[in-house]
Order: sequence, then structure tokens, then C-alpha cells
Amino acid sequence: MRQKKDKSDVFFQVPRESFKTRVGNIELPILYYDVNLFLAFYFVEPERATAVLRNTDLEPLRFYNGKSLVALALFEYKDTTVGIYNEVGLAIGVKEKEKKVSFPTLQLFKLLFKLNPQNIPIGFYILHLPVTTKEANVAGREIWGYPKFITEIPLKFDLENSHFAGSVKDPDNKKSIFELEGRLKKGIPIPAFDLITYTYYENQLIRTIIDVSGNFNFSFTSTFRLRNVESNHPMAETIKALGIENQDSYAAMYSTNWQSRLNKGNFVLESKVYRHPIKVIKSKSKAKIKR
Repeated sequence: MRQKKDKSDVFFQVPRESFKTRVGNIELPILYYDVNLFLAFYFVEPERATAVLRNTDLEPLRFYNGKSLVALALFEYKDTTVGIYNEVGLAIGVKEKEKKVSFPTLQLFKLLFKLNPQNIPIGFYILHLPVTTKEANVAGREIWGYPKFITEIPLKFDLENSHFAGSVKDPDNKKSIFELEGRLKKGIPIPAFDLITYTYYENQLIRTIIDVSGNFNFSFTSTFRLRNVESNHPMAETIKALGIENQDSYAAMYSTNWQSRLNKGNFVLESKVYRHPIKVIKSKSKAKIKR
């Protein structure tokens, strides 16, 4: 794998602007200098993905096998401009309803080769995004509308033994939202691809481009399953609704030199149908799934 870029690298030398939040001013883009990242992909029935996306302005992509794609990303942020924390993202590959998209796999390859992401008509709709710090939670929710909540996220990258383990705890009762563990099979090196996320801030659909640098070790593997989905937290309910509990992963990848710039999002449209598709539950902590 290529070496991580130094903080003085041109990749990080970009104009920045200040955004006021409840926890202080945040400089955008947020810069991520040193990150370990694990990604697992699952194919799901499009009917399940469509049901989870109800009351949004988005539709799930359908791939060569007629199924939709769900991504689970587990981040260990070791050096960033908003502190040190862990994060997990659960997302669905989507397109805006009014747009026609042919060959979604080709569109993903365009992201891989960084072919002008502004013109790529797909992205990933973020369903849940738990984090481990208040600062990351507030910044994500108040700037992009990311559906974050604060909880415990134990992660273990044991690369010497080709092993990875991660989990997310229910913030109310410490039950397992899910656990994931397996062997990191030797795969092929690929460049880290840029990301496009869709979120809602109130009823505005926001599209955000995340510029990325680094490499992945990519492999087709079935060793990673979401187990011990014990809680009734909305994230656990989403996992069950998608049908990925105890399902084999289609592919997995990891990186130890992932770096990125989380840019300010762009307004797409004013939604007349949006309502968070997952029910809201009361929480004794401040980690509530609501805007």
C-alpha cells in the first residue's frame, strides 16, 4: 500500500470555512489524516431496500443480479481535525427518483477512478451513523443531517493475525446492536474511492462528496456476518428489515492508510415526502435518532 499523505500534502491544503455548532466552530472540510477502515457489502432484495427508503426521494440501485447493495463501514479515526473517535455507517446504494441510472456498477467504477464525482448520479443514503464522541455527533447532525447517535463502538484491527472485529452497543441498555468478526483474506490492492452520501437536514435532501486518498485490500469473502443483533434499537431494526442479520457478506475490504476531506454538502431538493423511515424510540441518553 502507498504511504499516508503528510498533513502538509497538497491533498489537505484546501480552502476552509467555519461552521458554528453547539459544540463550537467546525472548520470545513473536516480533515481525516489517519484512519483504519473496514467495509463489508451485502446484497439485499430490492423490495426490502425500497421499504426502508419509504418516504424519501431516493430509490435503491439494482445491480447485475437484480439486488440492491448495502454497505457497512467501520471507521477508527486516529487523527482528525475534530478529534479521535470511532464511527459505523450503515448505508444503501441509491439514486434520486427522477434520475435514470444505467449500469450502476459502471457508476461505482467511476467513483473508483475519481471521474468527476459531481456528475455521478448515484450515492449512498446513510441510514445510521453511530459515533463515540459528542463533538462528532453534533457536527454530523447539525451540518449534514447525518443520523448519528453516541454509543460504544469497540473495534479491533489485528492485521498481524489477519483478523478484524467490531461491534455497536445499544446506548440505553448496552445490548448488542450487532457484532461482526472474521478473517481478513488476502485480496487485491485497489485505490480508495471517493464517496457520495445522501442525507436529510430537516426536509432538505443533501448530497455530500467526500474526497479520499489511500488504498484498500479488496476480497470477495463470506466470512463476515452481522451476529448477536440483540437490541430493539432502530439500527438493529433496520438490520433486520434489510435481511442482513446472519447473512454472508458479498465482499469486504480494509485500509490502514485511508485519508479524506469531508466537504460541506450541497442542497439537492426540498422534500415534500421526507420522514425518517425508521421509527424513533425514547432514549435515556442523549443519543436519540431524531433531528
